[in-house]
Amino acid sequence: MPLPKRKNQDSDNTARQTTSEGPDQLETARYIAALSAELSMMARRADLPLLSYFLEMARTEAANAAQPLRRAGKAARERQPPSDQS
Repeated sequence: MPLPKRKNQDSDNTARQTTSEGPDQLETARYIAALSAELSMMARRADLPLLSYFLEMARTEAANAAQPLRRAGKAARERQPPSDQS
């Protein structure tokens, strides 16, 4: 599974902190959730139940971490006034 892509680092640091941290966090949380799910399944197949449990907890935490970010992004989009395309 490929790592999440990093945003363009040539932009101004201040702008990058306010605009790209949200998507980077969301992508990272999703990536960790997917990867830990795969690793948990591997551990279960190898009869490593405790390791599987911890990896499943990591998956759950990552999925939960992505939820507020997703809702915050949707709420921000809904607050923006419609653009005038005339």
